[in-house]
Amino acid sequence: MNNYILYLSLGASSLCLAACTDVWDEHYDKEAIESTEIVEVYRGTVADFISGQSNLSQCNQGFSDAGFSKLLSDNQCTAIVCENRNILTTDAEVMAQPKFAANLISDQAVGPSLLVDGYGVTVQSGKNLWVTKDFAGTQSPSILAGTYLNDKKIIRIIKANNGYIYYVDGVIPVEPSIYEYIQSLGDDYSMFKSFIAEFEESYFDADASTPGGVNDMGETVYSDSVVSVRNTLMDRYTIEGVPEWDMRSESYYSTCFLPDNTVLSKAYYGALDSLQVWCNRPALALDSLRFRKWIVESCFVDRKLQSSDVAVPSNWQSMADNEAVQFDCVGGFVRDIDETLDKETFSEITPAIWNPAIQLVDDANPVILSNGLLYNLKTYKIPNHIVIWRVKSRIYQLFDDSKSNTGFSASWKGFNNEEDAKFTWNHLKPCGVSGLLSFNGSGFSEVQWAAYVPSIDYMGFAAYPDEEAVADSLPVSVEFVGLIRNTNDLVSNNTPADGIKNYPIRECRLPAGEYYLRMGGTSRVNYSFSVYFGAADEELDVSKRVLHNLAVVSTGANFLCDRGGAMPGVRFYGEQALGSPMDFDPDYYYYLDKTLFEKAYAYDTDGQHIATVTLPRSGNFRLKMESEDLTSHWTSTTSTTSVTNYTFCLYHWCLRPTTNNY
Repeated sequence: MNNYILYLSLGASSLCLAACTDVWDEHYDKEAIESTEIVEVYRGTVADFISGQSNLSQCNQGFSDAGFSKLLSDNQCTAIVCENRNILTTDAEVMAQPKFAANLISDQAVGPSLLVDGYGVTVQSGKNLWVTKDFAGTQSPSILAGTYLNDKKIIRIIKANNGYIYYVDGVIPVEPSIYEYIQSLGDDYSMFKSFIAEFEESYFDADASTPGGVNDMGETVYSDSVVSVRNTLMDRYTIEGVPEWDMRSESYYSTCFLPDNTVLSKAYYGALDSLQVWCNRPALALDSLRFRKWIVESCFVDRKLQSSDVAVPSNWQSMADNEAVQFDCVGGFVRDIDETLDKETFSEITPAIWNPAIQLVDDANPVILSNGLLYNLKTYKIPNHIVIWRVKSRIYQLFDDSKSNTGFSASWKGFNNEEDAKFTWNHLKPCGVSGLLSFNGSGFSEVQWAAYVPSIDYMGFAAYPDEEAVADSLPVSVEFVGLIRNTNDLVSNNTPADGIKNYPIRECRLPAGEYYLRMGGTSRVNYSFSVYFGAADEELDVSKRVLHNLAVVSTGANFLCDRGGAMPGVRFYGEQALGSPMDFDPDYYYYLDKTLFEKAYAYDTDGQHIATVTLPRSGNFRLKMESEDLTSHWTSTTSTTSVTNYTFCLYHWCLRPTTNNY
């Protein structure tokens, strides 16, 4: 929940004070200080009280020199004071700050009932003094037992005619905000500062500018033009467009995790390098942009986090405990302006997830700032589920000899059960010449999609049961290791006669962790299938079975190639969530073309959800698809050269890391 500032209107405050005054007058002499359980009542102004206390002479002198005597005498107000005996010699520099006095005075009468945890007392410096509660070790949660303003304990409360005086046990310095602190840092933090600045833009702020009249066109003319800054990535709103949080405002209490260039470079460039290893392709501009966005999003939290919240949790032992210790950073909605459509919308974002067991901070030395806490990072990484958007492989692309280059042995497809094959076919033979058949036509034609995204053919690998399996009603299956085709880095020295360059294929090398396994084939079949998953060197016995006897016909269109899981409004994470390609937003087509919008949710998705699986160690995996009842439906007249209701078909597999894969 966001911290917030509660403002009292002067009218309401005056009515409340007038009512209370009548009651207090019955019990206390107007010229005296009398005690209640919590509040001492003084019949005079805040200025009179402070100036009459010799032990507040240093604060009184500071308020007077700064010109606040009239405000403290004539207006509703609140003053924060510190007795002379609690002011140390080393505080002289703090008290010499230009806004020191302004940082201790509010033009609102802030009563004790408002001092709840997370409340900010707005003061004349433009900042807030934040209330925290800590009653540990106390007998009673009295306001004087454990209430703090900017980590200075309140030790006495005076209620004067025009407001309140709060004694604290130490000098409160004027701290910079989190944003001001970051901007003041030197070259050692230039990388993080540049990432933030990348998403900032300056704009004419009409609300902050002073209207000076109206011109002949009826337009408002401003006597000054205030230029403000907004962050298109991090400024957050409600769905109605009401501002809810930003990193610059003094009105929101936040936490920041600060990486220096050394820490950040290791994380950023390490993630870019990992793409070649994990996804068999070089990093794209989209990847680096996505990483920079995540870095900024993950380093800010819209609430106060104590040292205990960001330290390595005691209940974390391994990656299996990630879900129990992770927390969201900043959620809400971001403002989108489509200049082409001249439309402003607010889109909900998925908050970055912080894992304190992996992202290590200096929790013993938080930097206290005017609107939050800042922790310096010791180690930092971009999580696996951010680095790997998804890993997806279409079987027909692997098997198309005119467009692929494996470097494997000639028998890698395993049609004759060779020992060194990457595929093992159990009682299955390829349909037609190569097993590659178009079983549902083109998913998205060039005519429809050429101007927007690449078209996709619905071609898959099709097989049929051998004679022995049909005669004895045996299960049929295909078992294979993960192979991925590099669609970015073409092999320039291996060009077929038709001029189509080949794509290099290699075995997957994925980080250990949890993944969503999704697959697709054809939905025009009447048999069921089971799926097994494990590490590449593991035997796929029944203990590795992750799905048992799924009736394909029951999936509807979800098992049709990669149209599966098409559910508008559900995104990326969760077992049944839609998974779209990187940087593809189906909602974009809602305003562009309603017909395309309907198709966009079925474009190049992850496919039918099979199971949430765990790769026990980094490396490759092994996958098996098995049908126990296909042969019971097969007859001698069933076609072996085209797709029928009883053809064994496989279009693709897809692994998308879950948020627990950190």
